[in-house]
Amino acid sequence: MKKYFAFIALLMIIVFTFTGEKKKGQVDESVYPLVTVECKKHPIPRFKLGYDANPSEEELDKLCACIWSKLVGWEKQTAVKLSQGKKDEINAVHMAGFPAIFGKRISQCGGEKL
Repeated sequence: MKKYFAFIALLMIIVFTFTGEKKKGQVDESVYPLVTVECKKHPIPRFKLGYDANPSEEELDKLCACIWSKLVGWEKQTAVKLSQGKKDEINAVHMAGFPAIFGKRISQCGGEKL
């Protein structure tokens, strides 16, 4: 029973985090559009870089290759399913944890510096 309540609490935190109002200091995408990255050589879901990002195609290829190489086990499986539009086939726990892991991998590969 405790596990059930812990899972529900975690789910509620995730929902409130992703559906909340804009945070103070958050950039308005209508004024400063974010750079959307779609990896061509690796099955990674689309993601966005900062509004001031200006990467070349070569830098994007390197970023995608680096991210793919750093993903392991369930992370790769989740990335593949998301890139194929099979979100309904992903374990709820993996789906909840993937955004943080994926963001960490982008950061590890220098995505914030492009």
